[in-house]
Amino acid sequence: MNTSPPPNVQDPSGAAAAFPPLPSPIMDPAASAHHAQQQPVQVAAPVAANNEIQVSHQDVLFGRGGQTNRHIGNLRYRDIIALHRADYVRASKVEKPNVARRIVQAIRTGKNPGRFLRKATMENGKK
Repeated sequence: MNTSPPPNVQDPSGAAAAFPPLPSPIMDPAASAHHAQQQPVQVAAPVAANNEIQVSHQDVLFGRGGQTNRHIGNLRYRDIIALHRADYVRASKVEKPNVARRIVQAIRTGKNPGRFLRKATMENGKK
């Protein structure tokens, strides 16, 4: 299985691709009360002289296909989802969004925080 980052993605540290430690699942529903506000998805914005955003191994990339499926951040995201799957199945309809918010917070605020990124489109809808 190829876990190298997609083309044009730079690892700022230059470190070898390795899975960062996963945060432990949050089981207390009251702990998610302060996370009720949803943060918007970050759109990849140009940075540096080459107009390319630096995507880290902790980031979760929106999209379809092998490139996003094999991205290390997406693999980590799916591992975190697997940790919370039983909580989600047991949760009531009202509690299910709280489980989802805990998963998002685990990515955004864990030991190695990541972002949720989607590819920016040009005005004509193409990139």
